[in-house]
Amino acid sequence: MAIWKMNVAKTVSADKDFITMYNELMKSNNKLIEQNAELTAELQKAHASIEKLTQRIKELEDKLENEH
Repeated sequence: MAIWKMNVAKTVSADKDFITMYNELMKSNNKLIEQNAELTAELQKAHASIEKLTQRIKELEDKLENEH
């Protein structure tokens, strides 16, 4: 019976360690998901800026062609 109790205690301890590790991994994963969302938003802003600049360059090039 003592061996069984010791084995149960080891199992419970291992389960608690696993749950703790799992919870830490989930927190880390959630943080990465948030960072990914922030970076995606920044990338979308940058892409929009590039599109505006590209359009402005085209407008200026067209204006130059029309002047000549």
